[in-house]
Amino acid sequence: LTDALLRRHAATFGATPGGVMNGGSERPVEIDPSLHWVNNPAVPIAAAQADAWQRNGWEASDLGPLPTQAIVLATFAVREGKRRPRAAIVRRGALTVSGIGLLSFLARAHTSEPYPAGRWRSWSRTLGVEVVLVALLDDLLVRAGLDRVRVLPWRRHVAWALSIRHDIDRVPGLDELVGVLQRHARLRTKATWYWRARHLADGAEAQAVLRRVASARGHEVALHTEQLWSGSAQQEQQVLQAALRSPLRGSCTHGDATCFRYQGAPNILAAARRGFAYTELLQHAHMHPHRFVTLAGDGVVSPLDVICLPHHESFDTGTGPGEHQGDLVAARFASYRRAGGLMQVLNHPDLHLDELFAVLAEAPEEDRIDISAIDAVEWWRRSHVRDELEIRRHGALHRLRSRRGVVDLVLERRRPDGSTRLTALNLPPGVWVDA
Repeated sequence: LTDALLRRHAATFGATPGGVMNGGSERPVEIDPSLHWVNNPAVPIAAAQADAWQRNGWEASDLGPLPTQAIVLATFAVREGKRRPRAAIVRRGALTVSGIGLLSFLARAHTSEPYPAGRWRSWSRTLGVEVVLVALLDDLLVRAGLDRVRVLPWRRHVAWALSIRHDIDRVPGLDELVGVLQRHARLRTKATWYWRARHLADGAEAQAVLRRVASARGHEVALHTEQLWSGSAQQEQQVLQAALRSPLRGSCTHGDATCFRYQGAPNILAAARRGFAYTELLQHAHMHPHRFVTLAGDGVVSPLDVICLPHHESFDTGTGPGEHQGDLVAARFASYRRAGGLMQVLNHPDLHLDELFAVLAEAPEEDRIDISAIDAVEWWRRSHVRDELEIRRHGALHRLRSRRGVVDLVLERRRPDGSTRLTALNLPPGVWVDA
């Protein structure tokens, strides 16, 4: 963004406006060919559908040369060839024009196409592009003399959320587990523990460890799945649920080459079909929970009900002493706090525990909520999903209605003069409340 006012609008959302807009990068990854989604007829994706899913649906056009009355609000540059910046978004009078398909690009950034065999795809973080779009919307509302309202990411007095992700690759002993839980209790941090069903074959102690995790206040057990779209995948879920005597609410995939691994859309579609409330989306590095944009066989694009967690921040880089990136994790606390994000720190609970808890002890506490994945997702669903929360303009006020009820919701109202007002609300189920 080159316009100073738009940059001020964007700063409201805690990120620097702008960023890289491309189709991401790709690299080879080892996987058993028999596990690729195209070789599993249960995956509900046709070849033509997959081909369409992988095509770019956006482009960027130079809007110049411009008439003298036009004002350039944003520019873009083609990285190859070091060409001069070109006009990307311009205004002339009451008309604002974008030569960049912002909505199409951001929709693509909230989906994950079916991956080709043996390939891994990754995108740069797109939050800076998102705030360009919302800054433009803010500017249009100001020009129309209208208030802008939004629900803040977290409940009253909370700016950001921290969640620890423990992947169980090796089952700890019961005493070891209790020690980890005590460390969490001292810092008031909460974790989601991702278990593979195969660990229950280790005997009674593994089952005791699982039950101890499940009973820990504020912690949660989720499924670390190895196979998807097969009978054994359903069996994984059933075995773990039987041991817990309760349903599993979320999943992530194990990364061994003998597993299904992450293959894009098939992973999220599997989580939705199996009734999970949340799963992971590894192609993109968002900072907030979000719904997955899916492409149906008839060409209809729509969000799934399942919620995708932001990409985790990996603490461990290897199993040896010192093989971690604690300094990098610590440096990223500030960016999640500014953006009001959900920061997931991934750790294997038999590795680098002293280093992990030393870093967590340095995380800003004053306006942070410590939370498991399911508690974060349940909050997000009630506060940021249209089917759960309605907001309507009603004269000088706004009316809100929650389907299931929500407590300590914060509504931010920004007036055309730039002043803001925050209103904390408790919404009973099904009742319209004015604010």
